[in-house]
Amino acid sequence: MNRTIGHIAVVGAGIAGLTARVELAAAGFRVTSFDKGRGPGGRTSRRRAERYEFDHGAQYFTARDPRFRAVVDRWVEAGSAAVWDARIGSLRNGRWVAGSGSTPRYVGVPGMNQPAKELAEAGSGELHLGTRVHAMVREGSDGPWRLHDEDGGLLVEADAVVLTVPPEQALTLCDAVPAAQQPLAATEVDPCWTVMAVFDPPLDRELDPGWDGAFVNEGALAWVARNGSKPGRPATDAWVLHAGGEWSRRYLEQERDWVQRALLSAFFETVGLPPRDPVWVAAHRWRYARPRNQPVDRFWWSPEDRLGLCGDWCAGGRVEGAFLSACALSNAIRVHASSVG
Repeated sequence: MNRTIGHIAVVGAGIAGLTARVELAAAGFRVTSFDKGRGPGGRTSRRRAERYEFDHGAQYFTARDPRFRAVVDRWVEAGSAAVWDARIGSLRNGRWVAGSGSTPRYVGVPGMNQPAKELAEAGSGELHLGTRVHAMVREGSDGPWRLHDEDGGLLVEADAVVLTVPPEQALTLCDAVPAAQQPLAATEVDPCWTVMAVFDPPLDRELDPGWDGAFVNEGALAWVARNGSKPGRPATDAWVLHAGGEWSRRYLEQERDWVQRALLSAFFETVGLPPRDPVWVAAHRWRYARPRNQPVDRFWWSPEDRLGLCGDWCAGGRVEGAFLSACALSNAIRVHASSVG
């Protein structure tokens, strides 16, 4: 017997989870969403401390697919996103080399989490933030899914579940679905140590030539950017430093103070400036940041289990990929529900 799908639980409120919430609700499903974070957005995040602000997760996004470009155009029109007209290149042997790409780079305004807030407001159905889904159980092949919190309390009973959390976290929820364990276990996702630092006087006065962001092709770092160069940000010399995946894996459990010192040292060596103490500094560890492989094509859906997986890890690791992955899964669920309804 095929259970009719009317109510869907979505776990995760990053770009993929929020997009799935919007798409599924628009298709006529009742949707209940959960996320462990205090606000929506996942890695499209914004860190505020004192008078400083940082985009310490995703740095920008592009919009190549017409569907995503239409959404981004609406964000821009609403003032929730803008083009980051930045001088971005690469750092090689201490020298900055200008990039040659012409694809527009967008950022949320006033922070990277603003588009996620727009998606959260656009969707219908309950959205429970600060709520961790600890377990999923189902009685029989045709019974409803029951999602529980860490204390064993029932969060929701739903006909189907969409998981948009990182693969390792999703794997712990899929004990009852052996078919889902294979793609999840096969996915490799790198961590990322991030350091946020503010300098006064500003470093950009000493950089030759002046630039706003750079991919780093050697050493501990993978990316460095002057956060204050983005539209809508405070006029402070705030920098975001992202470590590479290999370095982050090696030092995943190191103390934050050690990580700060190590990455700041690598930063000054990379840009060719004498070391200087920041006026404010902090480190953040993203345990799941950049997918290293892609075992599934855009999404995974099991009609028999009424369970779907989607996220940036299914579609190239980008913000646009998260959006397109959620759209594709939502459409597959709609088609399935139509066929059994």
